[in-house]
Amino acid sequence: MIEIDYMLLLPLETLDNVLAACILREGTHYGEAEVLFEDKKAQLYHQLKRGEAKLVYDSKTNECLILCAEKTAEME
Repeated sequence: MIEIDYMLLLPLETLDNVLAACILREGTHYGEAEVLFEDKKAQLYHQLKRGEAKLVYDSKTNECLILCAEKTAEME
């Protein structure tokens, strides 16, 4: 997997499209409480900004993924 600096996906519309694709791919089960689509995008964006999540490209699946920063550190 290759880590992608999310800032390279600016303007925000490009990053927004990547976040949307990741959310749609993960499905709709959020646990006990439903999370609105726009709220989920905002949460992911803030996790990227804080360094809690990383954007990676998986060459095996040809997809961008958003993973917990701890998980990406384990992969290195």
